[in-house]
Amino acid sequence: MLEKRVKRIFDNISKKPDVILIKNAAMPFIDDNFFYVTGLTHGIFEGSFAVLFPDGKINLIVPQLEEEIAKKSNADIYVYKDQSEYNKILKKSVSSYKNIGLNFRGISIRDFLKIKNLLSNCDFLDVSDAIEKTRLIKDEIEIKYIRKACKIADIVAEKIPQVITDDMYEYELAAEIEYLMQKNGADKSAFETISSFGKNSAEPHYTHGNVKLKKGDFILCDFGACYKKYNSDITRTFVFDKPSNEQKDMYEERFKGYFGRTAGWWN
Repeated sequence: MLEKRVKRIFDNISKKPDVILIKNAAMPFIDDNFFYVTGLTHGIFEGSFAVLFPDGKINLIVPQLEEEIAKKSNADIYVYKDQSEYNKILKKSVSSYKNIGLNFRGISIRDFLKIKNLLSNCDFLDVSDAIEKTRLIKDEIEIKYIRKACKIADIVAEKIPQVITDDMYEYELAAEIEYLMQKNGADKSAFETISSFGKNSAEPHYTHGNVKLKKGDFILCDFGACYKKYNSDITRTFVFDKPSNEQKDMYEERFKGYFGRTAGWWN
């Protein structure tokens, strides 16, 4: 499967490079494409390289800290202990090639200049469009992971009415949602969970604070599960206790049929 992913990237490039380098920088500048081509689902891999070849072969250049996790990939692994070894391994791996593809959208200017200085005899091509085009079509493994992430979010959404209590704070509901996602198989939250009460529910990206729930409040929950690097996103709007006539009218006019949002009532 990984070999097919790499070959598809090369197939989507008009002016083909000899090799492609995908640099995974330090947090928070992590390139998810590194994990896409390697199939790795754990680890951070700061300061690592994936070297891709037209025949689908992959070389991994990783720090000693990530060596054991890297072995879970089908790639050939090269481990470095310090910056000097890092430079030597990278140069030995690709300096014999003339044209090198880089994911320009996933690399900082600082890292690019370092690579350019180290590989001064090479020409660099932007292959970011090809990577993006390749990733538009999901393979069977990706679909499986996306479905799992969506299933987790669905399960949690159904449980929200059961965890709501009088005088609950917004941050408490956010914590409950994130706990339930991990309890049901998520690796982490896909993004910062939104659980807003009352007037705060009118702010689309208000996350959560120390506002206490009152009867008659709208409750807006926007969250997603991350499963093996793939995310889901779901939004649900509820009313705590009984909805007023005005809230029912708002539901009929605004929520019904509105993509991604469904209102629910409970006593």
